[in-house]
Amino acid sequence: MNQTPPVFPGSESKVGTELSVGEKVTIRFAGIPTPPPPYEERIRENGTISPPFIKDPVQAAGLTPPQLQQALHEAYIPHIFTTVSVTVITEDRLFTLNGEVRAPGRYAYVGETTAVEAISQAGGLTDFAKKRKIGITRNGAKFFFDYEKARRDARFDPQVFPRDIIDVPKRLY
Repeated sequence: MNQTPPVFPGSESKVGTELSVGEKVTIRFAGIPTPPPPYEERIRENGTISPPFIKDPVQAAGLTPPQLQQALHEAYIPHIFTTVSVTVITEDRLFTLNGEVRAPGRYAYVGETTAVEAISQAGGLTDFAKKRKIGITRNGAKFFFDYEKARRDARFDPQVFPRDIIDVPKRLY
């Protein structure tokens, strides 16, 4: 039986890895004789930050950390520095696992992670987990996946992104 894998929200791009209002970013400078100290700021309600030496605010919300890093690099060179290395570091970006997993809670998003890998981080499913309809809430939208199918075929294993909430329901029998 040849099944077409579902298109999970966010799987078509890096949706979910973008920075959002309220997140703290740290900007580190290197590659110059006397680099300025690291600069920390939370992204403002209008989605911008005001890094040192740059006159106008820089859009941060909606960009991934590497995209913000590139935007800052372009803002600094050649207008302020002739050469500089800019690194953007974010606070721990988390996803949540609830329900019938051995260790429910919040987990650090450390890069590309799938739902099966995330559940594994939580010690796996309990004996009472309903495996066929596990929910993921992302940006207010909820979708479901089949854990057993995802374990057998990676095409059915959705990516997990920061701020996702994975709910593993309890089976009734």
